[in-house]
Amino acid sequence: MFAQNSTEQLFQRYNKSVIVVFSGIMLLTLIITLYNYFLARQTHNDNKLAQLSEYSVQLNNKLTSTVETLTGIRDLAQYYLRFPEELASKVPPLRQDGKYFYLNKTRKKLTANEQIMSGNITGVGRISTFNQSLKNELMMANALTPAFVSAQKSVKAANWLYYISMRRFVNLYPWVPSSIWQYSDKSLTNDLMLKIKASKRNDEQFWSRPYVDSAGKGLNTALGMGVYLNNKMKGAVLIDINTAGLYNYLPAVSNEDHGYIIVDKHSHVLLHKNSANLPLSTRTAFSDTAPTPLKKFSYQSLLNIAPSADVGDWIVQRQQLPINDWILLEYHRKGNFYATINQRFLVIFIAIFLGLLALLVVVYYVTYRSYIAPSKKFISHIEHCSAGDPGKIKPSPQWRHWFNIVEDLFGQNRSLMQRLKDQNNELDLRVKEKTQALFYKSEHHQRDYALLRSVMDAIPDY
Repeated sequence: MFAQNSTEQLFQRYNKSVIVVFSGIMLLTLIITLYNYFLARQTHNDNKLAQLSEYSVQLNNKLTSTVETLTGIRDLAQYYLRFPEELASKVPPLRQDGKYFYLNKTRKKLTANEQIMSGNITGVGRISTFNQSLKNELMMANALTPAFVSAQKSVKAANWLYYISMRRFVNLYPWVPSSIWQYSDKSLTNDLMLKIKASKRNDEQFWSRPYVDSAGKGLNTALGMGVYLNNKMKGAVLIDINTAGLYNYLPAVSNEDHGYIIVDKHSHVLLHKNSANLPLSTRTAFSDTAPTPLKKFSYQSLLNIAPSADVGDWIVQRQQLPINDWILLEYHRKGNFYATINQRFLVIFIAIFLGLLALLVVVYYVTYRSYIAPSKKFISHIEHCSAGDPGKIKPSPQWRHWFNIVEDLFGQNRSLMQRLKDQNNELDLRVKEKTQALFYKSEHHQRDYALLRSVMDAIPDY
């Protein structure tokens, strides 16, 4: 019973050792997998941030091109103001309409695909009272129209290009009939014009807050620069940019928990590209557009977070556009952001686990069949051989040789033990015979001695 318990304990320790080794390997595999998992997450995070950086560079380059285009138009306007003799000597034909005047342009027969290549000059004032300085400025404004035409071809998102004068007139391109739109003094008192007037540097560019275009072209933002003559502001050149045109510089979004937002310095949203992909039609604050956990952020607080940050259940990545300090923001729900990595590593871990488990089963099965089970039979065979019953266990062909050796050893041992017993018995018999013979001889000697003594006693005087 003790031997059987010892055998069972031996194989139990073997099983426990196998389980412990397997558990150790799985723990090490889990640690390595988790390390590579978090490393892959960081790499994925960095790659997505690099992609966002590429998009921001594209946007910044396009906006920089817009600034350079407007700067060129501004330089042309200032050149014409300085050298009016290079302009056409004829003032563009104007027509008086009450207190307003506008460009007196005859209607052209154009097809549906053709466009009037002319700006609409409209303003407030009496044509008869215009002095030469104002006429020069009107000629300059009219001469900017070809530059406006070229600029709109290069800046696809440009809705309107115009020169607005401090003398209360404007040249607007593309052409709009004066019956639909006319100059308004409000154009000189909006936030953008006030910033341009207050500027202390002649070459400074300003971006307006987003606004809804009155012509129904959606959400716009304007870029403006002052036009100066002898350090005195004469007017400003401006480009109205439809923010929907910036959508093309960002990739398509198919997931509802993923999107891009462009925020200006006043926390107003200029663009929000998501799965719906609907351009904004009204001026919207960041808190009205962003997912709920991000609504608390303002422009300044967005600058204070890391370029890639976890905010609750969301991943937020940002890049700042150097040209105007706008923030390009990309947000993902964390589960979707890491979904590919999670699935990949889950599949890898399950595959490794199943592979190691299959290897364990195969190794254990082969080991058990080749060594453990025969060893158990071998030990039982030894026990039976020691008990004198060697035929109970039938060995496999691979182990028959060792079984025979054990049987021979125990057989020889039993033979030797039997011979030893027989020799002991024979020796005991011989000892017994010798002892009996010695006893008989001793008795004979005693009788002889007694007889001799009696003879001696019968002799007188002896």
